Amino acid sequence: MATANTSVQSAGAPAQPIRTEDLLLDPLNPRLAEFGIAPSALQFDLLKTLWDEMAVAEVAMSIAYSGYFQHEPLFVERDGHNKFVVIEGNRRLAAVQLLLDADLRRKLKATDLPEIDAAAKQKLRYLPCIVTTRKEIWRYLGFKHVNGPATWGSYAKAQYIAHVHND
Repeated sequence: MATANTSVQSAGAPAQPIRTEDLLLDPLNPRLAEFGIAPSALQFDLLKTLWDEMAVAEVAMSIAYSGYFQHEPLFVERDGHNKFVVIEGNRRLAAVQLLLDADLRRKLKATDLPEIDAAAKQKLRYLPCIVTTRKEIWRYLGFKHVNGPATWGSYAKAQYIAHVHND
C-alpha cells in the first residue's frame, strides 16, 4: 500500500492540510451505491449510511484515542465551489466529523463515541489531503479496493469497474 500511495503522491502535489469543514463526503463512492445512495444525496444521508453500514465507530474510536494519523492523507478532488470531495478516506472523514460535532452525533444516535477535549478537536480542524482527480487516482483505488488489502463488496467493485470502463 505504501508504494501505491507514494506513487500517487509523487505524481501530484504532496499532502497539504485542508480545513475539515471544506471536505465533503463522496456521493459517488462505489461502496454507497449498494445502499441505494444517489449521486444527489445530501451529506447527512451519506454520513448516516457510512455510520450505519461501514463501521465508522471503529475508526472514530481509534482517532479519539490515538489522534489522526498524519501519514494517512485523504485523497480529494476540488468540487468547483471552494470545497473538496473526499475520493479516498470517507470513513475517516465521517469519523472526524462526528468527533467534532456533538449535535451530529445526537442526530445519528452515535452517542457511544467519546467526547474529545478542545486540544484534540483543534488538531482535527485540518486534515492532511492530497489534491488529485478521479482520473489520476483510479489505478490506486482499483488496486486498493478491487484487488488489494481493503477490498470492497462485489457490487461496489462492479460499480467501480463499470465507471472506469465507461469514463
